[in-house]
Amino acid sequence: MADGHNVRPLGTIKLPLLIDNQYIYQIFVVADIDIPVVLGYDFMYNNQCVIDVPNKNLLLNSQTVDCHLESQIPSLFKISIDKQVTIPPNSETIIHALPNEKLPYGTTMILDNTSQSFKNKGVLVAKSICTFKGDNLPLRVMNMTDLPQTLYKNTCAGTAETVCSENILGNINAEPDLVLPEHMQVVIENVKVTLRWINAKL
Repeated sequence: MADGHNVRPLGTIKLPLLIDNQYIYQIFVVADIDIPVVLGYDFMYNNQCVIDVPNKNLLLNSQTVDCHLESQIPSLFKISIDKQVTIPPNSETIIHALPNEKLPYGTTMILDNTSQSFKNKGVLVAKSICTFKGDNLPLRVMNMTDLPQTLYKNTCAGTAETVCSENILGNINAEPDLVLPEHMQVVIENVKVTLRWINAKL
């Protein structure tokens, strides 16, 4: 990997890659990595790729493909219903929504219900965390009324806010100076004993 990590490939596969309405057949190395696709030098050479950083685009087989800076990804945006759906009375289901902004694959976000039209219909949207996989966003909704409620395509379903999804690792070798209520001190002492036993086994 570019960051120096070793990766053991699972194999190779030839797949059609769709980039901005053009299909390019490419042999991919299949590996267990967080990034969905890495396009290497061979791919760029074979498809006459020209990267134009100042203009935020790349030329691929004589076609221009727009690129987006991570810093330009909106942190707060609306989400809309993907297609018309009717929710039965007093029931809960999962429906699909779409972001109203272009997002890169793997963007993690918090979905929240801010839609006044949903609230007026008696429909609640659960607050949830999801990762954008390039298609739609799952929304858990509940119809709190005794009547079926129809949600129409492109209706605003709420908002999404992007969140940082970094892995934070570290060793804890000191106890924080916490003053706990008396009824919690027994709990924390029991937990300390359990954690020491687990660490000793590791």
